[in-house]
Amino acid sequence: GADVAYTVYDAASASWGADNTLTSDGLLEESLSPVFDGQGNLCMAYNKVTMDWITTTRVVEISPTLTVTVTEYMPEPVQSDLFQMVHILGRDLGIGDDDIVLSDPNPAPGDHVIISATVHNLGDLAATGAEVTFYDGDPGAGGTPIGASQSLISPFRAATVDTVSVVWEVPAGANSHSLYVVVDPVDAITETNEANNQAMLSVVLPDLTVAWAHSLHTTGALTLTAAISNGGTLAATGPFNVAFRARDPSSGTLLGTAVVGSDLAAGGRISVSVTISDLALLADAGNRFWAIADAGEVVIETNEANNTHYANLNALPDLTLTPADIQLGNSITVTIHNAGVLTATDAILSVRQDSSSGGLVYSGALGDLGPGISKTVDFNYAGDCNTFWVKADPDDTVAESDESNNLAVRVNCPQSLISVDIDGPTSGVTNTPYNFTAAIVPAGATEPIEYTWTPTPDSGAGQPVATYSWDSLGMHTITVTVENCGGSNVTMQTITISAPQYRIYLPVVLRNYEYVPPPVPDRYVKRYGSAEGDCSTPATACGSIQYAVDQANPGDLIGIAGYEDSIYTPDNPYGLTTPTYYWATESRSSPTGYDGPDNISQVVYIDKSITLYGGYNSDFDSWNPGVYKTVLRPGINGFEARVVFIAPHIAPTLEWLYIIEGDASGQGGSYAWGEPGYEDAGNGIFAWADNMDDPTSVTVRNCVIANNTGNVSSGGGVYVNNRNNTIIANNTVRGNRAYRGGGIAILDSDNVLVSDNEVLENIAYGQQAGGIYLFNTDGARLTGNHIYGNTANSSGGGIEARASRHFYLIGNTVHDNIGSLHQSGVGGGVDLFGISDGCTVQDNVIYNNIATVYTGQGDTDTGIGGGLYITSVDGGVVVGNSITGNVGSQYFRGTGGGLSIYASQDILVERNLIRGNVATPNGESGPLSTGGGVRISAGSTGVVLSNNIIVGNQAPAGGGGVVVTGISSALVESIFLHNTIADNETSSSGAQQVTLPEAGYEPLPGAASALPDGPQFDELRMLAESAVPFQHHFDAAALVGTQGILVDAYSTLNGVNNLLSGHTLGISVTYPTSSTVTMDYTLWHDNATDYSSGITHTHDRSGDPAFVNPAAGDYHIGPGSAAIDQGVNAGVTTDWDGDTRPQGGGYDIGADEYTGVLTSSMNQNFYSWRAR
Repeated sequence: GADVAYTVYDAASASWGADNTLTSDGLLEESLSPVFDGQGNLCMAYNKVTMDWITTTRVVEISPTLTVTVTEYMPEPVQSDLFQMVHILGRDLGIGDDDIVLSDPNPAPGDHVIISATVHNLGDLAATGAEVTFYDGDPGAGGTPIGASQSLISPFRAATVDTVSVVWEVPAGANSHSLYVVVDPVDAITETNEANNQAMLSVVLPDLTVAWAHSLHTTGALTLTAAISNGGTLAATGPFNVAFRARDPSSGTLLGTAVVGSDLAAGGRISVSVTISDLALLADAGNRFWAIADAGEVVIETNEANNTHYANLNALPDLTLTPADIQLGNSITVTIHNAGVLTATDAILSVRQDSSSGGLVYSGALGDLGPGISKTVDFNYAGDCNTFWVKADPDDTVAESDESNNLAVRVNCPQSLISVDIDGPTSGVTNTPYNFTAAIVPAGATEPIEYTWTPTPDSGAGQPVATYSWDSLGMHTITVTVENCGGSNVTMQTITISAPQYRIYLPVVLRNYEYVPPPVPDRYVKRYGSAEGDCSTPATACGSIQYAVDQANPGDLIGIAGYEDSIYTPDNPYGLTTPTYYWATESRSSPTGYDGPDNISQVVYIDKSITLYGGYNSDFDSWNPGVYKTVLRPGINGFEARVVFIAPHIAPTLEWLYIIEGDASGQGGSYAWGEPGYEDAGNGIFAWADNMDDPTSVTVRNCVIANNTGNVSSGGGVYVNNRNNTIIANNTVRGNRAYRGGGIAILDSDNVLVSDNEVLENIAYGQQAGGIYLFNTDGARLTGNHIYGNTANSSGGGIEARASRHFYLIGNTVHDNIGSLHQSGVGGGVDLFGISDGCTVQDNVIYNNIATVYTGQGDTDTGIGGGLYITSVDGGVVVGNSITGNVGSQYFRGTGGGLSIYASQDILVERNLIRGNVATPNGESGPLSTGGGVRISAGSTGVVLSNNIIVGNQAPAGGGGVVVTGISSALVESIFLHNTIADNETSSSGAQQVTLPEAGYEPLPGAASALPDGPQFDELRMLAESAVPFQHHFDAAALVGTQGILVDAYSTLNGVNNLLSGHTLGISVTYPTSSTVTMDYTLWHDNATDYSSGITHTHDRSGDPAFVNPAAGDYHIGPGSAAIDQGVNAGVTTDWDGDTRPQGGGYDIGADEYTGVLTSSMNQNFYSWRAR
């Protein structure tokens, strides 16, 4: 029925009160007669009518063929009674426990917090002069007032609220506190209800939460584990219970109870477990279990609503299949496993060809399959090449804990033919016998299958061939290495193809760099030669290189005399004192499409496919380029210029020349937005084409390219653009200077080879790549170079490669380079950005490089990846490298001292020595200075570390060996297999010092450039500019002592067969609620604590690994090592040295497989161990 509502106008405060009701029941009030009596009370007489509900049904005809039955419920008065009421108008100030709020909900002793109280006027009239008093403790039992009484707003109108506050310093001591708020403490205001004037809130309490929970099943048992954290400010007094229930936290089946018997300190964490051996208990338990902290509610907490957490129970069967479970041939064998905890009943197995819905080859019942039981099925099949789709329980009749692992696919095909085409110079190569090896990495695998064979002719082709049997779908990577039996020529070729292929063709190139007699020139040039004629004999040698080029025919070789009076040596780069050594420079019209002025100046403008060849004496009857130095140096006619300009659509060669002191300022050569529409490029050598399809290459061999220091945008020594198949080999590139690419810059050119060069002391004064810069250079190969002492100003002190496919960095030595001198930077030695479809970093020595030495912006100074920085790389291998003694940042925040991987996918890091690297030597640089050896960060997935030795690295904020850290929008997924991670530290006393370039040699950029721009510096800016989302990931627990591995937030790490030794904490996970760490078959040794809470660890091993000589850097394991035969087959078939696994009765843990033969060696400049 209807109820009587009212509101009151308070004339004293000129305000209306709240809308309230006088009655509240199911009867009908009518015939109301309200009036105010002489005391101001509301009096009312009225009738209260009892109602009854009558049900009536009637049929309504909608049409002759349609009728509707309508049922109605109608009220009908039954009885009416006369009532009278008196409502006293008054004031009612009230407060509830929920009206007390603290600025910190659970402060700690010594904290200053604001206590706020919200008071309600629940009455009909306004109150004036009301006060509120705060107490620490019950005021009726001696509670202490907190501050002075606080006045409420006056008048305090009806139906309104007001909030007052005081500041409270939490007293010292491990005690909880009950805060009381009393409204109108001296009863100065007459109220209709005096019982609601007091409220209470308990603070300084424990707060129990379940940080994580997981289940682990073994044959015949299931163990449930939960980590209980105390996020409060007071210890939780034990004992208290942790309950484990199925399905529902309050009413689900009780699976077990664990007892926390002792107090759990504030900020502490403890793991508890129950083991269920009666698996019948799990029959109806479902797929989820709950862990409930303080199930008996004996601990008084700040928040009682956060005491539960659920996880997958996996209390079901789990039928599994992998491709390895399918053995193919004329007879097919399939092995099915039950990895669950319950019996799989009445399952079947089906095999189809070509697809999941293809023709049925086999179908059969498996029967009952108990937990941990495997069953093998055999059947015959005679047919051609087919793809077999094998599935357990194809109709999903068996409820399983994981339905995603029931399908496996294998390819059953004839053998394919791998053929190798050898290409190269005829001299000394054609008749040389060769050795061939092939490494084939099947889809989904990380370890190659290796083949070695003696070539036999393929019918009609004369090519070496080998065979390979396809047995899995997807993309396969095949690398063929070819070596002549003399060992002077080695090359390799890699392709990625999808199975199956029946013929695989890999072209490889062998080049013979052995000494051959100098060629006989077609044209001759010497000092003071003739200014006329055709320069075709030594007697008629010309006096101008340009004149000789103009006279030459395509294909000609121009011999240029050198002289003994040159004192230019690598130790005396400015030693040219003979004025006549300047060559005349000449201005010529720019070629069509050139981004620059209409006329350009240089020593020689090459517009024909010719060879410039130096090293002859002036009579051309002797050749010795070390004695007769052929120097090309501009300026005899009084102005600066480039040294060599190479026009489009020609394929010239430069050999045995000194190309020095070029200056392309004002010469253009590189497109740029805005006026004048170009930038300068290429001081020493400039080679360009007007389109990317130009088939002509450039070859520069055995030259010295030095001290070309004009202010150009790219390529201080050498600039190459749109020239595919260019070769730059056996040169010295020294002391050159550019905005980027101080020594060499190669852009938009595919399949270039940069080999066996010495690249030193070059400077990129504005941006990246002090030594070598590669951009959009698909298939580029950098092999056998010595790159040292170069300086950049953002990234890639030695090498930077960007935006390319199929990149190879093999057999180089990269040391003492600086990634950034005047701002934060990345990649002190090598910076790789945006590489896709194959990136190979193999057998390099990378040491003593620094990402940044910048000191100008205080707490934003950041360096990442002292040795090698990999970002936005899709599909790469880092294998067989020595990465030692590198530094992230010399002065402030640094991370990833040796190797850093960011936002990259499918990276294999294998068989590397990562030793003695330092995140930063600054112990006061803050919590982000982690990862002395390796950093794997946001957005990196499919990262596998296998067979690495990661030892003696340092990071002041933890993770001396490795740090793994993601963010919520960019997770990290990593796998660690057979790594030796030992003796990593937080102390950075061993950080090496660098010698900076000569003071004042380069101008400082403005402060605005303290952080470089561009997508390759995303991680750098996040670390340098913002405490979110990175800095909050690290807390005090992560900063205590040294860790071999530090796993931060939003990361997954699965480890098998790893060895962790010599740390305060072997492995630590900072945020187990967002990260998952699983370690299986780990050898723990000499760690103060092996692992933090929040880590799943099984099959733990302990004992001395018996390293041969760790003080000298030899981390091979010796006789009696606790690592021998203690691992499991993790799919890794060789060790760090390349020795076969296993050697004995089982797999050894760590990077080394014990063979019984112990050898090691150490280089005085960097550390390396050679295969035994």
